[in-house]
Amino acid sequence: MGPNHSATILAEIRRAIQKLGGNSQPMTPADAARTVREFGADVDLRGIADSWSGHTLDDDMILEMVRNWNAGKGVFARYTHGATSTSRRSIAP
Repeated sequence: MGPNHSATILAEIRRAIQKLGGNSQPMTPADAARTVREFGADVDLRGIADSWSGHTLDDDMILEMVRNWNAGKGVFARYTHGATSTSRRSIAP
């Protein structure tokens, strides 16, 4: 796990909230998750905030994804670039 990016992630989430027309200033990951929902965030931004508040992804990944969201890029572009249906593993036996 990389350095603690909490303050930077919060700043990026606040930026995202502004893009949604809000001006809320969440102070914790749980506040961020609740607030993005209140402002009608899409599933990608909600997922990012939930993953951060639930500690399911490390801060480096969260920061990269929220920056991508703010830039209008695909949130998971880095992780799906070049993947095709034939290159993905099937979970069926």
